[in-house]
Amino acid sequence: MNMIRKFALRGAVCALAGPFLFSMSLKNQADAATVLEDGDKPDFSIETIENRLYEMNLPFEATVDPIFHRRVKAYMHDGRNYSDRMLLRMAMYFPYIEQQLEKRDLPRELKYLTVTESAVNPNARSRAGAVGLWQIMLGTARHLGLRVNSVVDERRDPRGSTEAALDYLEELFDRYDDWKLALAAYNCGPGRVDQAIRRSGSRNFDELKRFLPFETRQYIPSFMAATYFGTYYADHGIVPVPDDYDLILTGTVKIYENINFTNLSKKTGVPRSTLVKLNPAFRAGYIPTNTQGYDIIMPLRAAMVIEGKKDDQKSASQIQREFAGYVESVYVTEEALTWRDLADVLHMDPFHLKYLNTHLGSNNQLSKGTKVRFVIPKFNRYLIDDQGEEPIVYELGPLETIPMLRLSGIKRASAPNFPQRKEKVITNAEAQLSGTRIRRIYANKMVPGRGQSLSDAERMEDFHTNRSQQWKAAFAAE
Repeated sequence: MNMIRKFALRGAVCALAGPFLFSMSLKNQADAATVLEDGDKPDFSIETIENRLYEMNLPFEATVDPIFHRRVKAYMHDGRNYSDRMLLRMAMYFPYIEQQLEKRDLPRELKYLTVTESAVNPNARSRAGAVGLWQIMLGTARHLGLRVNSVVDERRDPRGSTEAALDYLEELFDRYDDWKLALAAYNCGPGRVDQAIRRSGSRNFDELKRFLPFETRQYIPSFMAATYFGTYYADHGIVPVPDDYDLILTGTVKIYENINFTNLSKKTGVPRSTLVKLNPAFRAGYIPTNTQGYDIIMPLRAAMVIEGKKDDQKSASQIQREFAGYVESVYVTEEALTWRDLADVLHMDPFHLKYLNTHLGSNNQLSKGTKVRFVIPKFNRYLIDDQGEEPIVYELGPLETIPMLRLSGIKRASAPNFPQRKEKVITNAEAQLSGTRIRRIYANKMVPGRGQSLSDAERMEDFHTNRSQQWKAAFAAE
């Protein structure tokens, strides 16, 4: 309880009798893929894809490139299973990214840079050392004010790195006044872009790109392909199936004192694995002490519980909430609505609502009769009186939520279980049999050095042992 009192809730948290936040559970891919009519097949014709490319709201003029077509084919055909999992990660991180883009009045398509950079993986690390959703280098992180040490790497923080990356993109756009050049500078650095401008004598990307690194020349068409994927995935029959609502409906809680994720899990009721997945910036498994506090991402339903545990300033009595699970529901639009309009009706964050229904595609306009799925978090309510020596708990019953809007014909089904990749652990015995080459670890131990195998080390050890025995025998004879 003392630790909970140190938490300062930030973000949208519902009042006790006010509107509630929701999440959703898609049934299965066959039931959710309502974007394709029966008998329709994904259209991969070059003409169709190029027409869609020109219709996209890119921050620059689109140009057809063979690299674009190869990337689109990789997203929509060759790597469909991987793309499906990537869309689930987009549902986790894009609500906050879109919120920040709207706040800064930046092109909404910039969110797809995370697809190009890291496949929307905050733990991604490149061979060059770039880290996080936005693949930020160490020097750039220091320039942007991100902390990087053995305990905290804010390049992995989905929210902190997003704000820093958008700051950097704004800085680059102010410098070049051209989004192609700004994106190229984001990839290879402004110094190389400036050099290419001097050598080509032009500020047109298509004219100066021959002076840029090969990876940067591919960067713009790769970004266009990522934008195409994020815009038209549903038209190609790729239907994501969110299977963990706690990862999508999230908020932040500010924590000031040292606490590890195991204890934080006990205090919030959120599984430790969920807290770790939502907060990959903390590399050592705990949150260090900080006078300014760290914004910890956690499910909004946990933030509501924490809010209930905070002391009431006017009375020693307080209301405590206990999460009792999610209840699935469906809402059918009676007229054409935007996500923001519908969010006002359901008392939800519009970005959360949109990405809880990724099976409906990326359109911001919902037509009449669209089935929007969501779930209602249910809570039990308690009144705690701390005036006596021992707290007295009064059970007040479950909190009421908005009426269920369940429709007939909707069947419940569990989300599919994606197979988990098993990592092979090489034992010491296997290493000895395979003759694995390893580098020297301790200089004073008989351990294989760089370029040596275990068999080489064993022969050297036998040589030294035999030589030592010969010396001992010679000294004894003298």
